[in-house]
Amino acid sequence: MGSFLPPFRSLTPALRALLLANVALFAFCQVDERLGLDLFSALALRPAWVADRPWTLLTYAFLHADVVHLALNMVMLWSFGDAVSRTLGDRRFALFYLAAALAAGAASLFFYNGSIVGASGALFGVLYVFGALFPNRRMLFFWLIPMKMSWGVWVVAAIDLFATRTGDGIAHWAHLAGFAAGMVYVRAFLRSKIGPAWIDRLAARLRSRGKSRREDRIDLDRLLEKISERGLDSLTPSERAALLRESERRRREKEEYERWR
Repeated sequence: MGSFLPPFRSLTPALRALLLANVALFAFCQVDERLGLDLFSALALRPAWVADRPWTLLTYAFLHADVVHLALNMVMLWSFGDAVSRTLGDRRFALFYLAAALAAGAASLFFYNGSIVGASGALFGVLYVFGALFPNRRMLFFWLIPMKMSWGVWVVAAIDLFATRTGDGIAHWAHLAGFAAGMVYVRAFLRSKIGPAWIDRLAARLRSRGKSRREDRIDLDRLLEKISERGLDSLTPSERAALLRESERRRREKEEYERWR
């Protein structure tokens, strides 16, 4: 599923760091008991203990139950995370990944009682963002059926939703929470039109920092009117700076839109 695996050395620093952190922590957890430690228990998410161990809302996402669990998640991260991290940039990708892991961990508190580990929740967020950025790329569903990402991400989510009823021991609600985090991120920060109305409302709240967009537009209209009437030299230094900031912001938005269209 997903794209080919690019060479490890060509990956972005953020993606390499996440892959190495997961593998290194898994390896250490295999030998820590010989050192008199139990790192797995200290970092796994358990709803009954989360009040005393709040860090586990994030650290659980770097633990894995066995080699197969680790391998599947790392292949998914490697495959989909490369293009997403290049598009978002290292800092934004890392922050989003951790936010999706946190959302998945928080959702797990309401549905599960046992230990919760694994990067799958964060990866479902990455999967959704990949699908939004590259909707026409194809994934191999079950490694057999080619499917456009714009459809594939929803098929995966629907299967996971159905699987919540199976009692198979997999934290499917955590997966879906990570998927929802991806939806919010795309709508709020990539400004796509993907997602239902409640996503739009939540995303709008996340974007509401400082002046409202309406106030920004009115201020810009005033500056343009002033230039039209009196010329560019009539602007004060602060007005020139505001005009440059708005121009740069719109340029970045256009470039970002062109990247994921």
